[in-house]
Amino acid sequence: IASVSTFTGVLTAYFWVNDPMGLGDPVMLTIFSVGLALVIATIAGLLNGFFVSYIGIPSFMMTLAMMTIASGMAIWVSQGKPIFAVPDFIKSLGSVSSQFLGIPVIGIFSLAILAICDVVLSYTKFGRYVYMTGANREAAEMSGVNTRRIVMYALTICAVCAGITGVLYIGRLGSANPSAGTNILIDAIAAVVLGGTSLFGGEGGIKNTFLGLLIFGVL
Repeated sequence: IASVSTFTGVLTAYFWVNDPMGLGDPVMLTIFSVGLALVIATIAGLLNGFFVSYIGIPSFMMTLAMMTIASGMAIWVSQGKPIFAVPDFIKSLGSVSSQFLGIPVIGIFSLAILAICDVVLSYTKFGRYVYMTGANREAAEMSGVNTRRIVMYALTICAVCAGITGVLYIGRLGSANPSAGTNILIDAIAAVVLGGTSLFGGEGGIKNTFLGLLIFGVL
């Protein structure tokens, strides 16, 4: 989570500064930078999911490997130095000072992401399959659920969310630092576990995670 997040943020800033397509227009360059960085984050998630689901590498080992790869790539792309140029839109979106009706825009954005995820987990077939796969993978397979695909999709979604976090993070900091964001991993796990999500699978939800975020933030 943390390394993919940091790598995505570094890529966004790198593309913004170097403009490899020669776009010139700030709006188009912002869309290109963020879009391409998120595509690369998605590919990282797909690779995680594919090797875990279809090759059989344990998820802990595969994500540990991806952590090392993404961290190394972030350092290589940035040459180990912070990139201080960040798209203005991202900077305004990630800044706590940017508010709407007294609420930080980044908070509204985060609530929107949580709401979308809650709808997907609570009211869609995919969401039910996620819970079934987490609770009892063998039983889910016997019920006709393609658990390999569910695990791959879950890891991909995780990487996409980490990528979005990375983009917001550089907006909040005003720069992209290849060594920043290392605390994201522990913070994310702590908030989710405080919300009652079981590390053994099958239990938890976005509403509980939201409460866990509030508890973690207050603490």
